[in-house]
Amino acid sequence: MVNAIPSVIFITFCALPIALHYFINRKYKKLLANLNLKDEDYYHQCLFIDMKNFKCKQHLINKDECCDHCSYNHLKTLINFISSAKLSICLCMYTLTLKQINVELIKAHKRGVNLRIITDQVMLRTETAKFNFAKLKDNGIPFKVQPSDHSMMHHKFCLIDKDDKSSAKMFFGTMNLTGQGLVSNFENVILTNNRNMIERFSQEFEELWGDF
Repeated sequence: MVNAIPSVIFITFCALPIALHYFINRKYKKLLANLNLKDEDYYHQCLFIDMKNFKCKQHLINKDECCDHCSYNHLKTLINFISSAKLSICLCMYTLTLKQINVELIKAHKRGVNLRIITDQVMLRTETAKFNFAKLKDNGIPFKVQPSDHSMMHHKFCLIDKDDKSSAKMFFGTMNLTGQGLVSNFENVILTNNRNMIERFSQEFEELWGDF
């Protein structure tokens, strides 16, 4: 019996690292699976405007695209994003001059979507923006601007159905909803349903709406 004790100690000493490796490896795989699951819970799509888009102005007019990265395709992506709204749209945009976006916002409002817009006070005085927002106002769509024109309301983001966990999504980036933004500037737009980002942008929108 005494002679068996060293054997037991030896076997335990040899088996312990194997057991630890098994349990640690199992725990790591479970953690990795959970991380992958979290990644699959949301998506993102990136739109970029660069030199290849500078020839696309006529495509916006003719409503045809030259390739997958054509500015007209990007416009359709944004229109489809807005048209998918069922409950609410919170748009915070430095300037809005795209007629197609304006039309889609009015359509959303008419089908019962709760729509609120924040824009820049100075840019609202430009001819095209003034015309678009007059249309929005005529349709009963509320919008606000910053209290002082000594600072710019320079945000560019849009929240869709932000309070519905199953359908909430948003887009944000450098691009204004303008023709120039689609065909003349170097810009980016990111579309996502990442819940953490939506919640943070939602807080910012509500804070601005209250302040303005």
